[in-house]
Amino acid sequence: MASRNSIRDVLVVGLAVGLAGCASMRDRFGGSHAGTGQSAGFDNQVAVFDGHLLWVDYACEGGQTVTVKYVGEWADAKTADGAVHLLERRDAGWGSLAYSGDGFDLSGPGMSPTWTAPGASAVRCQGKA
Repeated sequence: MASRNSIRDVLVVGLAVGLAGCASMRDRFGGSHAGTGQSAGFDNQVAVFDGHLLWVDYACEGGQTVTVKYVGEWADAKTADGAVHLLERRDAGWGSLAYSGDGFDLSGPGMSPTWTAPGASAVRCQGKA
């Protein structure tokens, strides 16, 4: 029997993949404000699906944190320093996600991906639930 965590992980990834299939999602619900200081709603979001967006707070090795707002083919990743980075979805296997942009990469199982920042080693992360 599957564990409650693995079922939750599959559901979260399924939501992210489902959002990715919506061709005009980004245009319909507004473009990214990455890098403009206008990205809203990053505070205290934990694996929340509000009908248009999926939010996940990740706690990573070494005390790093990354909050990700998934919007279809795109994701905005906010790092602990407050910077917001625009990531584009890449092909990934079933049960996995893969987003990258500007040297940043987020890939692997939905609730336990690997985060890589430019010039830094990859770190394992865990979605807060």
